[in-house]
Amino acid sequence: LRPVRDFNATIASSAFHLFPVADPVRWRLGSDAYGAKAAGFSNPPRGVSISYFLKEKAKGDVKIEILDDQGTVVRKLTSILREPDGSDDNEDPEELKKAALSVDAGVQRTSWDLTWEGAAKIKGGKIDTGDPIEGPRAVPGPYSVRLTVDGKTQTAPLQILPDPRGGVSQADLEAQVTHALRVRNDVTKLTSLVNDLRSVKEQLKARSKALEPRK
Repeated sequence: LRPVRDFNATIASSAFHLFPVADPVRWRLGSDAYGAKAAGFSNPPRGVSISYFLKEKAKGDVKIEILDDQGTVVRKLTSILREPDGSDDNEDPEELKKAALSVDAGVQRTSWDLTWEGAAKIKGGKIDTGDPIEGPRAVPGPYSVRLTVDGKTQTAPLQILPDPRGGVSQADLEAQVTHALRVRNDVTKLTSLVNDLRSVKEQLKARSKALEPRK
């Protein structure tokens, strides 16, 4: 209800507006079924909801970035539709459409699941368990939300609150995410190497075909 309560003539006359973001709790959820539809309803998205207003349909890309207190981009959400990567995850095209930010006029809402950017995935790769595109969970602390529309930006503060049931120290959580980000970066490097090898393979095939004697 935040956009409904805050909306006024000043916001309505603005080209775009980023509404204040409620501070989310870093809940430790123990079920993969969170968010599954049941009995005619579904749970709200994980993490935090982010609402913004566009007076007119955006001419270009709409982008929302989450930054930590050092200014590092933790996660980027965009209106550009992500194409399926052809892996055995069987990505649902409809879910990919829902993940893209809306560029339409009016009040729009998206969500951030409190995770960092994940690793780059190998196109057509086989995945035994998990999903490299899902990054590690952000630790409690101060962050900011930055909305970019047609080259102009607005920001709002965000504070991730710790799970009150948890007994893990802040230092341990930070060590966990540091290690997870190193692993993520290594997976991305591996993906880049695979892409390079595939490119070389295709170039060799093309060169070999070009050198074949004409009949």
